[in-house]
Amino acid sequence: MRAFIAVKIPEAARDSLSSMKRLFGPEAGDLRFVKKENIHLTLKFLGEISDKAADSAVAALSGIKFWNFSFSVKNIGFFPNERTARVVWAGIYPEEDAIELQRKVDSALEKHGLFRRESGYKPHITIARVKSSCETEKLAGALKNADFSGADVSVSSFFLMKSALAAGGPVYEEIAEFKAQPL
Repeated sequence: MRAFIAVKIPEAARDSLSSMKRLFGPEAGDLRFVKKENIHLTLKFLGEISDKAADSAVAALSGIKFWNFSFSVKNIGFFPNERTARVVWAGIYPEEDAIELQRKVDSALEKHGLFRRESGYKPHITIARVKSSCETEKLAGALKNADFSGADVSVSSFFLMKSALAAGGPVYEEIAEFKAQPL
């Protein structure tokens, strides 16, 4: 199964992020927007894993202790950069709690011998993928008018998810939920 670890984004914030499609005209290029129901904050992409590895990941992640935290969507960026954009993403603020949770995820998985720790994690929510060349200046200009009202997120859990490719795009399914510690 293809798996990843993510924070789910509530519907109001997904609505706000999904509505950004209207900012893009045909001059923006060929963009493939993430379906509203698939919008999430990735903590770690695991790739193709076995059922046994998924069970081991659940055991490892169950030991993570974290507390509720919140963030707001604040800005738009591009991977790898604005000139050669392949991904359009929304950044979060503050990002420290998400970074700390991601470090705990990496550490727990590494201690169980499942996956190696990664450096350079940048918390972001993918909005669209660039399928062909686009005029990044026009794309960046359109995004200056982005309205992030309603894009606030309270995090009380994270999930091990699996992704199945279907005709209409990927379909995500929860494998396990990991809840924050009570305050």
